[in-house]
Amino acid sequence: MNTVVLISCSKRKRSYPCAAGKLYDASTLFRNSLAYARQLSCPIYILSARYGLATEDQVLAPYNECLADKTSREKEVWADRVISQLKAQFDLGQTQFIILAGKEYHEPLLPCLPHYRLPLRGMSLGRRITALSEWTSGKNSPVCESRQSAPENELCLKLHQLFCSMPRYRFDRIDQIPFSNGIYIMFETGERYHGYDRIVRIGTHTSDGRLKQRLRDHFLKGNKDGSIFRKNIGKAILNKNCHPYLPIWSDDSRDKRAMQLKHGDAFDEEF
Repeated sequence: MNTVVLISCSKRKRSYPCAAGKLYDASTLFRNSLAYARQLSCPIYILSARYGLATEDQVLAPYNECLADKTSREKEVWADRVISQLKAQFDLGQTQFIILAGKEYHEPLLPCLPHYRLPLRGMSLGRRITALSEWTSGKNSPVCESRQSAPENELCLKLHQLFCSMPRYRFDRIDQIPFSNGIYIMFETGERYHGYDRIVRIGTHTSDGRLKQRLRDHFLKGNKDGSIFRKNIGKAILNKNCHPYLPIWSDDSRDKRAMQLKHGDAFDEEF
């Protein structure tokens, strides 16, 4: 597996265009991060709030931006840009990223990185500077420690590997399923997760022996009143658009007469 080091930019910068490795070195934290990263003999990239991903020798103009000042949507756009830049250089499923960056810079990226380490996670600014200095001098370097990637991220990948290796049944082959109880894992054509078909939904049933009927209800009937999933999709769409029908939609509308008595003409069965 390849290893790549990602370092965050710094608020303090030089006042003229220069190589990224020099632009940010007015910051002690950045200098210590870069010194430690160079000892690891791995490719080094800098996470820039303005430019996304940059190499040490890439010439950048100074700027006054930081991710902490950006909106949630702007952070998502920034993360999408960085991930696209990383994908152009590396196979993310076969690359471990050592991230020397604060929460603002690493958190938006983690959902797309199956293998990563966060040696500085949970440390104060002063502790980060001290730790990096110690690691550079060879004391307690985390490179030799066990991998510190998030266990939930590893588990998600393992679940995809497991279920993608198992037999599958299409919606028109429900009767061929050789068991009548269990959970069901659903995929969607074109959806991918780190090289595997992405799991888009997981479900189960409450009554004994009802697995096949549950699947028929989902795939063949298309009735939102018998499907919490469809009900919630509708609620999400109505809520996103601030639609006034949301409270009525949210009710259990299987009993049409009760709905008419409760909501009167506002109850629109066709809607």
